[in-house]
Amino acid sequence: MTTTSTRLPVSVWQVQDAKSRLAELIGRVGTIGPQTITRHGKPVAVVISPQAARQVAANLRPTFGEFLLAAPRVDAATARLLVRPRRSRRQPVQLA
Repeated sequence: MTTTSTRLPVSVWQVQDAKSRLAELIGRVGTIGPQTITRHGKPVAVVISPQAARQVAANLRPTFGEFLLAAPRVDAATARLLVRPRRSRRQPVQLA
């Protein structure tokens, strides 16, 4: 296990160490911050606190107003031109 220095100190765990010392890993999430788990030297997971997870989720989800502002703007007159009525294949019926 090694520790690198960034904004928050992040501990890096190999998968087998994380499995065998899960309680310690969870404890460090609360005291130190996010913990990275690697497999063959490549990051495969990051364990974060519930508060950090809520912050990440809140930042990913736009507000309703942002959602509406992100919608494409269409002029009402142009929209009528873009939507053409379907041509009917039905033949008129003559009633006798």
